[in-house]
Amino acid sequence: MAEYIERNEVLIRIKPDEYYHSNEVKEILEDTPAADVAPAVHGMWEYIGTDKKGHVYRCSHCAGRIGLDYETAYCPNCGAKMDGGCGDGDGEIGGSAWRDLTRDR
Repeated sequence: MAEYIERNEVLIRIKPDEYYHSNEVKEILEDTPAADVAPAVHGMWEYIGTDKKGHVYRCSHCAGRIGLDYETAYCPNCGAKMDGGCGDGDGEIGGSAWRDLTRDR
């Protein structure tokens, strides 16, 4: 798995008026602790029908089902950001991802 470092941590260790040999830069980078990051997961709500409680949607990432009577930006099952890859990235069901879901109904 890839390791990531925070830019500010490296910039703190590098002095602006000094010149560094490549071995020194390598040492600074190796000594900088890895940042705590997680991969971004994206999805969108897919309309699959209605039940006695209302509309039912499925997460395109984990296939978890949920009844949606409110706007939600993340899947409660897997944590995927529901931006649908629409480009707006707002994750709101009222956004373009919601329009895509309701267009064919």
